[in-house]
Amino acid sequence: MNTEKLALYSKIKNTSKVLYLFKWIALLIGIIGVLVSSIVDIVINRKLTWSLIVDFAVAFIFILVVTPILCKKNKLIITSLVSSILVFPLLLCIEHIVNKNFIANPRPWFKTYAFPITLIWLGVIWSLILIKKWMSLNFWHTLSFLFILVMVGSTFTNVIARKVSVFELYKGSFKWIDSMVYFLCAIACFIIGKLDFEKFKTPD
Repeated sequence: MNTEKLALYSKIKNTSKVLYLFKWIALLIGIIGVLVSSIVDIVINRKLTWSLIVDFAVAFIFILVVTPILCKKNKLIITSLVSSILVFPLLLCIEHIVNKNFIANPRPWFKTYAFPITLIWLGVIWSLILIKKWMSLNFWHTLSFLFILVMVGSTFTNVIARKVSVFELYKGSFKWIDSMVYFLCAIACFIIGKLDFEKFKTPD
């Protein structure tokens, strides 16, 4: 019994060391990326411009890499929650940097496009995560839900991007073909999943 406890303790300790090392390697790579991009930017433009986008992106990725290392439970949900929160300030920073340094007539695209479209796809991602967590679904039924969610997300993304209503979108374009493909794929996956479930349920 003591031998088993020692082996388990040793395994946990080794895993902790690996995670600790991985965290510092990720930090080192991030620092190098920030320094290199900043130096190149200053040499070329005499100030920090596009490299600030790289800096914020590196910080964003580093946080996402470190979050599951620091969390002991619910790693996927906590990491998804952190990324869902941080993606908005990241996009806002990109808008500010691009408008300030590269566009003669700045456009507030974050409020008009980035924010609502990001909300839509975060809704798709979180819906899938919660469906998978709280419902006993096999792979095919999960994929079926994904196709339906993507169909809805794609539709409203086009509505926002084109500034039209759902009716105008389907009437004036071939978007209905795209949605029909998603819908048929969802039905096909649902049927496959149902047959797969019945196969395992039926005794030999």
